[in-house]
Amino acid sequence: VFLRWGGELSTLISTVISSSSLHEDQSDMCAQHSKILSTFCQQCSVCICVNCALFGAHQGHVMKDLDEVYREHVNAISGHVASLRGAQVRLLEQMQEVEKNVTMILRCHTTVKTDIDRYCAALNTRMEEELKKKLAILLQRKDRLYQYTQEVSNELAKVDSKLRANEKVGLILCSTHLAQNF
Repeated sequence: VFLRWGGELSTLISTVISSSSLHEDQSDMCAQHSKILSTFCQQCSVCICVNCALFGAHQGHVMKDLDEVYREHVNAISGHVASLRGAQVRLLEQMQEVEKNVTMILRCHTTVKTDIDRYCAALNTRMEEELKKKLAILLQRKDRLYQYTQEVSNELAKVDSKLRANEKVGLILCSTHLAQNF
């Protein structure tokens, strides 16, 4: 009974070990031999177990310890990660520089716009003043022309009345005077 129970116990322990979480992940096991992958075949670029290396399709190939290959890959990836982190830092610095430039441009835009608005307002004020002066001059000319037109109309009315009066002597005597007025 002791031996039979010992055999069952041995089988049970093997089953527990193979399915235990203490054991390596299933992806670290050889699918063909169910052994831990411990070697890297450099010729085929695959991870293999000792049985594949010694007796399988990879017999005679150049091999390397899997832990060593793992460390090399970790170092290479770490180098790339460090390089990417450096690039990320440079990109962040460039983003900050661009943000400063955007802020500066917006400030300059506001300043220039304010200056242009002031200049336009001053120009508009000057134009309004010039317009008022020119309009005043034109209105004065209009008034003088109106007065002159009134005087001409009055003189024409006098000439017409003399012409209608048919006074020959009176017309002849004042014709010199009438000609001088025109």
